[in-house]
Amino acid sequence: MFFGFDDDYLQQWQKLSFSGKEHLTFHVRKELEGKMFLKGWDDLSQYILPFTDIIISDRFINDISVRDQNLLEFICFLDRQTPVSYNLLIITQKGDKDFLNEFEKYLTDKIKENKLKAKLGIVLTRREHDRCILMNYLKIESGDSFNYFNRDGRIITNGTELKLFPLCSPDNFYDTRVKLSVLKNIAENEKEDIRGNLNNRLFRYCDD
Repeated sequence: MFFGFDDDYLQQWQKLSFSGKEHLTFHVRKELEGKMFLKGWDDLSQYILPFTDIIISDRFINDISVRDQNLLEFICFLDRQTPVSYNLLIITQKGDKDFLNEFEKYLTDKIKENKLKAKLGIVLTRREHDRCILMNYLKIESGDSFNYFNRDGRIITNGTELKLFPLCSPDNFYDTRVKLSVLKNIAENEKEDIRGNLNNRLFRYCDD
């Protein structure tokens, strides 16, 4: 739902819709550096729309270099954008038999250590699923990698761009709903490799 008042509804709509753009593109290679070059997660601050729920879907988010230098930093960045608690669901590829315990402990410890407001859920799967980050009003696609930065904050990705799609666009919304349907099916059918809070309200977008 969108709420506005007589004196600000147009400005609020422009923010929600990225002023009518279908998407925004941030370049993430040095040779492509320009006006919309991603130097750090804080560059996205003005484009992160209000949220109560997040789903991060990435088969390789459990790689140690991605996890430590990118996933954690990105979650901390998002946490700074909201004053309220939120549901955070991570869907990723299965590892060895100890991986789920280690991954859950790592994230739980970091959430406590950084005093984050996230209510964590984890789903492991062997099924194919798209790499994307979904929120109430926003879809983020990170190309062929989420491994953007090293521990010094230097760009190391082989990818080229990160795209943000506002969900007030019908095309963006229906594409997101297709992705959510796949992810919802995975979350509902993985019986053993799940942990924590799976009550993510984004799945309601799949309801008729």
